[in-house]
Amino acid sequence: MTTSAYKGLEASKTASQKAIEHTASAPDFTSEELAQAVEALLQKEQTANSPKVYASERERYESIIDAVLDGADLNQADREFKVYYEQNMSDAEKIYFEKKIELGQQKRQEIKRWN
Repeated sequence: MTTSAYKGLEASKTASQKAIEHTASAPDFTSEELAQAVEALLQKEQTANSPKVYASERERYESIIDAVLDGADLNQADREFKVYYEQNMSDAEKIYFEKKIELGQQKRQEIKRWN
């Protein structure tokens, strides 16, 4: 198991536990409402645990794109960096990231459709 997969698993377990603790004192939820609550907590947890140091500007930009695709709100520094990077990327990078965003959106739509 990779480190990122392990961290994702641990984040999922933590978010699930928080959702269970939260719902213990709350009124009964449907399974769909509980799943939504767990997903919201998981996204919040992942955003809070996102790396603050990146190996390269490209890695930071990819992380920002993934966060945006997942519906996260960017902080001011990340928004400014995103604009800066987009203004300075090569034509090849523009094509690559346009395709990455397109495929990322399709993937998330498929996940939503099947859930």
